[in-house]
Amino acid sequence: MKQEERKVLEDTVFQLMNALRERTHKKYVAGYGPYRKRVETACRAEQEYRAMGLEEDRRKVMDHVLETRSEVEDCELTLTYVAGILDSLLILRAAGFLDLYMREDEEPFSA
Repeated sequence: MKQEERKVLEDTVFQLMNALRERTHKKYVAGYGPYRKRVETACRAEQEYRAMGLEEDRRKVMDHVLETRSEVEDCELTLTYVAGILDSLLILRAAGFLDLYMREDEEPFSA
């Protein structure tokens, strides 16, 4: 596989996993009590930040820092989600469960 094809494939998988992670987050994480409390704390902290009356240039810099950190955290969460899925597949394979449905000497989805 060429490097360019691999990059396109990785980007596609990343986008798919990011969408699945976000959907899963809404289903399982958003209502989790300790998470909800942390979100409330973060919202209060943001209100305090907004009330500080920072000069426009300082606020822009801080907003950029916060946005960049958020993007990094989202990327890390998606990569962690992918790693968890891969680990789960490896565990199932090591336990022999995938061998019930898949053989290495056959092409996937062969008729």
